[in-house]
Amino acid sequence: MSSAVLCQLATGFFSELKKFGGFPFASDRILFWCLVGGLAIVCVGVFRSAAVRALFHRELSAYFLSPIAYVVLTVFVLISSIIFHQMLINARTNEVSHIIGFMCILMVFISPVLTMRLFAEESRSGTIEVLMTAPITDAQVVLGKYFAAMFFYAFLFVPSLAYTLVLCWLGSPDDGTVFSSYFAAMLMGSVFVSVGILISSLTSNQIVAAVAGIIFLFLMYVAGSFVPTGTHWVQRTLRYLSLFGHLENLRMGVVDTRDLIFFVSMSAFFLFLTVRSVESRKWRL
Repeated sequence: MSSAVLCQLATGFFSELKKFGGFPFASDRILFWCLVGGLAIVCVGVFRSAAVRALFHRELSAYFLSPIAYVVLTVFVLISSIIFHQMLINARTNEVSHIIGFMCILMVFISPVLTMRLFAEESRSGTIEVLMTAPITDAQVVLGKYFAAMFFYAFLFVPSLAYTLVLCWLGSPDDGTVFSSYFAAMLMGSVFVSVGILISSLTSNQIVAAVAGIIFLFLMYVAGSFVPTGTHWVQRTLRYLSLFGHLENLRMGVVDTRDLIFFVSMSAFFLFLTVRSVESRKWRL
């Protein structure tokens, strides 16, 4: 039964990937694939650097050797499993988007714990001086740590594939919604990780980095929720900066390039600030 479900899910995934009916406009489809292709080219170009690959493997090994990472994984899977069970009993829904939405809310509190040590621990232990004098650019340092954190972030969502299989067994979830929900979770994670790395680069205390990251991400997530409807530029800006609004469109299967550009630009902006923060350390050493 599980192999049949897997084949059905894979077939539906690739068929949806070809037509992607969730685009509100035909031009969005072209822009989407241009954006995805551009990001893929950038990632391949970044990983061609031996320094980035070495730092990526170093940070990734630190994640899988750290007991905190496994505690985070256990807590995340346990809470998401409870939510999934309650969702099946009470809501009686077969949509993956609902559980992914709850998991993204959990990541507001969990992702800062994943990123809190990336620079804060280097500053506390004194290894930041060695890293700053190594033959590697500041941007490569930031990107190496960023990709390692993103890999572990994505790894946390792997157990949730079991929820998808269960929903496929119980019913027929929309394949396009499944794809867009996971895609939205990864885009949201990119912003979460870039914010966490920035805050970690500003302090040498991991607890401060984690708490500040949680507060900042929570404010970003609910920025537009309590803003009264209106046309004033402050109200429109706060609603636009709300992560929740952009997540909802993608999570429900509506792929709008404005949401994609928002997540990509926000991630790039916070990574740029992190590079500047790391560069400023050289003047303080």
